[in-house]
Amino acid sequence: MYRHNTDLSYDRNQRKQKLDPLNVEKDNDLQANELRSKVASLKSLTIEIGNEVREHNKFLDTLSDDFEKSGGILGATLSKLGFVSKKGYKQSNLCYLIFFCFFVFWIMWLVSR
Repeated sequence: MYRHNTDLSYDRNQRKQKLDPLNVEKDNDLQANELRSKVASLKSLTIEIGNEVREHNKFLDTLSDDFEKSGGILGATLSKLGFVSKKGYKQSNLCYLIFFCFFVFWIMWLVSR
């Protein structure tokens, strides 16, 4: 009860067609085109990432400058408050009031930005 396998002849024909130089060349061309398109999309993606990084760096630089300016203003204000407290104003309520006003104005400034 031996059955003849017709798939073997089909497999041989298929292998011959795949090994045909024209088919191999077509497959190579198709794969090369796919690879080119993938490389092009990766290139555009990396360019976009580079542009985004440059924009974020500019933003961080301006943010850093703003923090330095506010740090200078805060330092000057605190030194003035230290001078007022050393001058002889022993009323702690006055210092608390000044700190509170400064804090409120600072919060208002942050919200208005």
